[in-house]
Amino acid sequence: MLFPEIDALARAAAGDIPSPADPQIAALFSALGLAADRRAEAARQALRRWAEDRKAPQVERDHAARRLAALAAR
Repeated sequence: MLFPEIDALARAAAGDIPSPADPQIAALFSALGLAADRRAEAARQALRRWAEDRKAPQVERDHAARRLAALAAR
């Protein structure tokens, strides 16, 4: 099962990955597309794809869908 990977994506989608505290490094991360908000959106998209992937086991799709629903409820 790939629940740890799904859960890591959900944490990233929730913005639970810290951004750099240094403003110059944060600006660089943003310019490179690594800003927390961009990472969060990319993680949400990955979760959506996982939840809809007919090749993935149903239990994984269901888990990804539950994590997406929990993010939407925030």
